[in-house]
Amino acid sequence: MSKSYRFLTASGLLFLLIFPPLAFSAYSIGARTLIQLFVLPLLIIWAFRQIHLGKFPKPSTALSWTILILTFYIIASAIFSIYTHRSLTELRNVLGYIALFFLVITYARSLNQIRNLLWILAVLGSILTLFGFVLLLGRATIIFQQIPVHNLTHLGSTFPNYNHFAAYLGMIIPCTLSLWWIEQSPKRPFLLLLICLMIAGVFFTLSRAGIGSLIAGMILFFLIIPHTTRSLKSWIFLSLTVFLLIFVLFLLVKEPLIGRWTQTGEPFPSTRILLWKSALQAFYDRPLFGFGLGTFRTVLPSVSLANVVTQQRHALNDYLEILVELGIVGLLLITAFLIAYLAFIVRAVRKIKEFEYSSIVAGSLVSLIIVMINALVNFPLRIPAIAITLSFICAVPIALSVREDTLKSWTLPKQRMFQWGFRSVIALLGLLLAIQIIRPYISYQLIENAHAAWTSGKTDHAITLAQQAIKWDPGNAASHDVLGSYHRFLAAQQTNDQLQRKAIDNFHRALTLNPFEASYRRHQGESLSDLGSHAEAVLAFKEAKQLDRFDIRSPLRLAETLLLTADTASAITEYQQLLTGNELHDRRILEHAIEHIGSPVLIAAILDGNNLPAKLRLAQALDHYGHWQDSKSVYEWILDDTTDTAILKTYSAALIRHWEYNRLISLLKDRLRSDPSDWESHSLLADTYERAGRFDEAKKTYQMLMNRSPENPRYGNALGNLLRNAGQLDSAAAVFQQVLNGHPNHIDALFGLALCREYTNKFLDAIDVYRRILDYQPKHLNARYRLAVTYHKQGMLAQAVEQLNTCLTYDPDSKRFKQYLSKLYHELGLETDNNR
Repeated sequence: MSKSYRFLTASGLLFLLIFPPLAFSAYSIGARTLIQLFVLPLLIIWAFRQIHLGKFPKPSTALSWTILILTFYIIASAIFSIYTHRSLTELRNVLGYIALFFLVITYARSLNQIRNLLWILAVLGSILTLFGFVLLLGRATIIFQQIPVHNLTHLGSTFPNYNHFAAYLGMIIPCTLSLWWIEQSPKRPFLLLLICLMIAGVFFTLSRAGIGSLIAGMILFFLIIPHTTRSLKSWIFLSLTVFLLIFVLFLLVKEPLIGRWTQTGEPFPSTRILLWKSALQAFYDRPLFGFGLGTFRTVLPSVSLANVVTQQRHALNDYLEILVELGIVGLLLITAFLIAYLAFIVRAVRKIKEFEYSSIVAGSLVSLIIVMINALVNFPLRIPAIAITLSFICAVPIALSVREDTLKSWTLPKQRMFQWGFRSVIALLGLLLAIQIIRPYISYQLIENAHAAWTSGKTDHAITLAQQAIKWDPGNAASHDVLGSYHRFLAAQQTNDQLQRKAIDNFHRALTLNPFEASYRRHQGESLSDLGSHAEAVLAFKEAKQLDRFDIRSPLRLAETLLLTADTASAITEYQQLLTGNELHDRRILEHAIEHIGSPVLIAAILDGNNLPAKLRLAQALDHYGHWQDSKSVYEWILDDTTDTAILKTYSAALIRHWEYNRLISLLKDRLRSDPSDWESHSLLADTYERAGRFDEAKKTYQMLMNRSPENPRYGNALGNLLRNAGQLDSAAAVFQQVLNGHPNHIDALFGLALCREYTNKFLDAIDVYRRILDYQPKHLNARYRLAVTYHKQGMLAQAVEQLNTCLTYDPDSKRFKQYLSKLYHELGLETDNNR
């Protein structure tokens, strides 16, 4: 093996191991593109070397044949996919993982090489764990000022999702344990420290799947790790250390971990169960070959069983997702590959019989099993950082067992012309593949720039950028949809039918590429409706509704278009089907109906006559849209059927908001005739009398309430404030004093009494009461401010200044405090502190 080839391959493999976890799990299109661009030249360099050696490997084992057949099946699945573009995007990722698996096998042929690569993984995992603890303890909300942290109480490191970081660490720990097993003693303490740090990291992610799979993996590791009588002490020491650490860590995170099971932040387990049922529903539609690689998120909305399901991009179970995308055939081929892989390793272990090799095999197998367990409730295999590292770990046992002289290969001609011709063909193919890899990324960047240009008002430039994005990646349906949306907006703005037809053409192209996307069909319907083709728009909205049953935008636009075609009955049926009993959801539906139907009678027909909450939401929606008289009619309609106090309060608040005090007074009097003991209505009536300026009636009602419930200070305070506002300060003071006789420390009564004393020029009495308030509530700024004013009226300027300065310590930005303090400084002949 030449030094240059070894150096380039080693550098490329190091980059592929280190970069993905640092690039936020490499989930972004930019990171994935960069990874693919690194894998491609490594393959080309390997091919050039094989040409130079005059041989090219050919499949000769069950493992190599299953990999080859599986690869061709995945390529065929992408070609015949329901959405080729998305499948090809995922295909590039999968082929990158397969290529990395192959490159590790061809490069790492010595134990020292493998040991060095495992050391890199162990150190990298530990550094990421330390970084995660820094973020966790610092309560950081964003990683590297770019990516938001998924959850502030979970350790996630550079992985935005803590579950993915737990799977990543769980995959590295067994390999590090096997490295400790074969290393010499001087390095063992450091490795043990790294192992303990990463295990702690897994527990502090609070990932249930991560912790569970790690514990299962550790049990399996210590059952299968090879040991002799000589290494029995090491086995006992390491196993006791690991399981004691796991026990201590479990006790440390026991409370939040139990909370993760009882309060998951999602309707668990119903969310996952509904998602899995939806995935199975999709699988039953195409059980044999599936919908195509990477199409799960495209298919899901049309088969989802709940709204929360449509928001998911993955099945939260990699095996179900494989079934949906690749069908039974694909899952069987993957199973065949795993069986062939395990059989190959078992034969190799029996043949080689070396302690170091068996130890590394044990670590690799446990790493694979940990990820497979995690994949039951998450999607680790869809995360590039995890998939790339797993490809490397799984390739290690094969690389150590394969001998180059035992590989079967085709013999290539030695002629220089043939070699240069073959190299040229490979280089040309590599260039074409590089262009295909980079095209989607350039298209994505152009779309991002188009959005920025559109937001800043540069509409022509935005359209040009969107058109360029389509040229770079014509198979991306989203780009056609974006361009269509731009055209539609400009068409509506300029009343330009030609632009509207361009928009419809773009939406049609998007649907041709991805017929399962409900939003494209809805956008097409909106353009058709704007163009006046209401019948075609109705069909488009109905199809969009079928594609995503939980997106209310399509049925709302369908109802709106049905109204334009004078099919009011069908529109009302659509609205009725949308009502779910959810307050916010139904409010939005009724607001839309009010906006487009107009007639309260027709709107009322949408509702179930016995559904009081829906009627109440209708009344609120009518009020919100300015139909107050209609809203009032609905409120009266509701109150004819119910005596619910909550509904009366809601209607009363609406009447007060519209200054209809007399109507509210009449309503409350009617209510009290039937139920004179309704003290809440009496209280509301007194408040309404006061708002309406009917002083005597308000006073009489408050006095009645006060006499009826002398233990309740609320009515006494209300009466006192009423008398004080009317200028009857002595009477008000007497009422406040009466309240204080039963409740000596009632702050509101004390404040009301203090104001009465101040306004009747009994300043010293007022000062005493204000100070009494501040003894209980030092931060009562109104009382402290009035105390300062009273000090000023009494001529005690220094004390007034002191109180105002205290007010400013609590509220340094108050203009009221600053202005009054400035006035006092002026009277004292002092300069104002402008910095205050």
